[in-house]
This record gives sequence, structure tokens and C-alpha cells, in this order.
Amino acid sequence: VLHPLVYDATGRKMSKSLGNVIDPLHVIDGVGLDVLVANLARANLDAAEIKRATADVRRQFPQGIPACGADALRLALAASFAPDSRSVTFDINQAVKFRQLCNKWWNAVRFFGDRC
Repeated sequence: VLHPLVYDATGRKMSKSLGNVIDPLHVIDGVGLDVLVANLARANLDAAEIKRATADVRRQFPQGIPACGADALRLALAASFAPDSRSVTFDINQAVKFRQLCNKWWNAVRFFGDRC
């Protein structure tokens, strides 16, 4: 499957018209809450959707999105792919956990690389 459906952590389809889309660059580089809210304000949404989406963003990302890196994003997307339903349920917390895993792998490789 080349283009699976992507759902957010609550199970809703990610859609620009719902305001629940996460920019991959925000996951890779990290972004503050103020930028996320400003992006929603510039979106082509009606006032009620902006209000609801802003409340969701403030609830889900009170500190913004932490920088996870490209490898952690790739691992999170690959791990959350469900081949039977051809969908991806993306959760930013999973990307954070994979960032920590990638950091452990990097430290292990450096440790054993120095010893061999």
C-alpha cells in the first residue's frame, strides 16, 4: 500500500479540514505551542473548527511538539502501520519513545565502536 489513511491518536482521520494534521517537519525539528496555534489561525477553517482544533492542540501538546528527528518519525510511522486495515494511527508519544530508542542504539554503537 503506497498511500494508507493516517489517523490521529484519538482515531480520527487526519484532515486539513479538521485541523488535526501534524506537519512532519514539526515532529522532526520540534515546535512550540504558539506556532501550532498560529498555524491553525492561518488555516482555511471556519471559526468553530478553529476553536475546537485549538482546544485539541492545547490539550494534546501543552508544551508543543518535542524534536524527535527523522529516524524516530520513520520508526513511529512504520510501527503504527496496520497492514490489515491499510491505515496508520500516528501518536506523537510513540515518536518520542522511538527517539529515545534511537538514542540508546546510537550510544550502544558508540560504546562498542570505541571498544573494538
